[in-house]
Amino acid sequence: QKNSSSRSGSDNSSKITESETCFSAPSLNASTQVPLLVVRVQYSNATFQSSASTWSKKIFSASDGNLNHYLNETTYGKYQFSPANESNGCSNDGVVTVTMNENHPNTQKNSYSCYAEKAIRETDASVNYASFDTNLNGKLDQYELQVMFLVSGGESASSINTPGGIWAMATSLKCDKNEDGSITDSDGEHWVLLDSVQLLDSKSSPYSMNGYSQFGERHGYSSSNTWDATIGVIAHEL
Repeated sequence: QKNSSSRSGSDNSSKITESETCFSAPSLNASTQVPLLVVRVQYSNATFQSSASTWSKKIFSASDGNLNHYLNETTYGKYQFSPANESNGCSNDGVVTVTMNENHPNTQKNSYSCYAEKAIRETDASVNYASFDTNLNGKLDQYELQVMFLVSGGESASSINTPGGIWAMATSLKCDKNEDGSITDSDGEHWVLLDSVQLLDSKSSPYSMNGYSQFGERHGYSSSNTWDATIGVIAHEL
């Protein structure tokens, strides 16, 4: 297990609050269970309103109203997500929280890729990415590990962009990290290298990696009337 000490650029937010109760491992029955890592990304001006355990339950619980229950029903018992092993907060609940030392980028319909690239690197102390490379080919595909960025603030698809918004989608990394006007087949631009494995590039050939999904934390009617994102948009993109 990796050291969970913080690193420059962010607060890894691994402490469990006194009021938080860790969500116990779900009982899953699907014939195919794919590890999913939920990266909760919060910013200086946008912090989460619900605990990591609340989100772990919403995604991984097989009880009615949660994502795994929906997946089990709609795939007739063939597909569910298992919590990815990690050491952040409530260990092995599939959720890692990172706090970036900058304001919410408020990308809305624009690309979040370069922010995702920075956020995934902040999880490295809590996740052994090499352990998911079951076929030992040096990269992670969509059946070895899926990655979801859950970003504090609004879900732009529901018109909530306060204090910043992000548009729900399934996508892959495309970041002009060095700002030279092009995106090359390199670490930080088309994929990220962590623990000697590549991840986040396109699911399609010839890359055959895992891509990622992204969602805003809050849905609502207005900036003053919001609630935690429901599973409908999440299930649609996954």
